[in-house]
Amino acid sequence: MALQNLAHWSGPTLMLGGLLLAIHYLTHPLGETPQFILSGIWAPVHFVGAVAWVLILLGSVGFYSQYSSKLGRLGSAGFLLAFIGGANRPGELLVVGTVIGPLIAANAPSLLDIGGSLYGPLLLTVGLITVIYGLGFFLLAIATLRSAILPRTAIVPRLSLWMVILAVPLALGFFVLFVIGSIAGLLFSLGLIGWGYGLWLNQMSMQTDSVR
Repeated sequence: MALQNLAHWSGPTLMLGGLLLAIHYLTHPLGETPQFILSGIWAPVHFVGAVAWVLILLGSVGFYSQYSSKLGRLGSAGFLLAFIGGANRPGELLVVGTVIGPLIAANAPSLLDIGGSLYGPLLLTVGLITVIYGLGFFLLAIATLRSAILPRTAIVPRLSLWMVILAVPLALGFFVLFVIGSIAGLLFSLGLIGWGYGLWLNQMSMQTDSVR
């Protein structure tokens, strides 16, 4: 019953998660060095991001539990990668972002400066997590398009899936310039909102059919 309820609310949950993630990227300082970490907005922004990822994971599980038979092996591989990578995001944003990062920035800022002993490892860790969940959602979005789960007449949800697909290669720009990664994250967030909207349309359609 709990899994059925999760599937029922997967659309609105993904929409809300995507909206909060968009707020996270829109308000995130344009850098991750001590001067940005010690800003007043840093901790609240990362808390919002952590909540967003909890909702995205719940929405993804509900979506997959309902449509796994239609997504095939590609969708299964995508969901697995998306969940494994995405499951690391709430802890990273909440613990490292709101607690550990500010403590280090306040007491040993040189460690987090560009070229500092922690800057590179943290960048690679976040990058690896992003690659894992990014590839997962990339495959899951392709499988969703192929399976025609979303209504063909609903243009916004289908365009949103392409936004998720395009956001993944753009996110690799995170390693070159922080702002590129932020743009990719915002594109990904908006894609999730449209994806969730499509699932919500499906749910409304099924409820209408059951009443007839």
